[in-house]
Amino acid sequence: MHIERISQEILAMFQADQSMRLAWSDDGGQWDAQLDVNNTDRLREILCRIEGWPRLRIFGDQVCNATWVLVQHADHDVAWQKACLAMMQQLPLKDVNQGNIAFLMDRIAANEGRPQVFGTQLQKGFDGRWEARNLAEPESVDSRRYIYGLEPLCLYLEGANRW
Repeated sequence: MHIERISQEILAMFQADQSMRLAWSDDGGQWDAQLDVNNTDRLREILCRIEGWPRLRIFGDQVCNATWVLVQHADHDVAWQKACLAMMQQLPLKDVNQGNIAFLMDRIAANEGRPQVFGTQLQKGFDGRWEARNLAEPESVDSRRYIYGLEPLCLYLEGANRW
């Protein structure tokens, strides 16, 4: 399968994913859980064809990030999320966004009811502001975030609460 064709297909799936979520959050549009299932099924086929996670140096940042977002939204299939995480972790540092690995690790932990490591998955607190949910060892979270190229948690939360 040609890289350009694969890239276009992944970006089209990402666009559909984002359009559905934006319509849902902005004006109460219809949530389409089947879209996530369809994207997961098709992405599974694509990653099988390219024999693993798309490499940054081949597919570029936009396609790799779009792929990661689609996997993040595959909450209906945590086993698939875990398989993708393993694919990402097998790549050399220059071929995968380390921050995306951290986000996916936390997403899987949240989906399994375990404490997250990096504080990337948020919930609304009693005061209506976003906060990290079920965070393990909060006193050392910024050290862990730094290793994966993430900003300090306070800045991440500040940005989330500006929306």
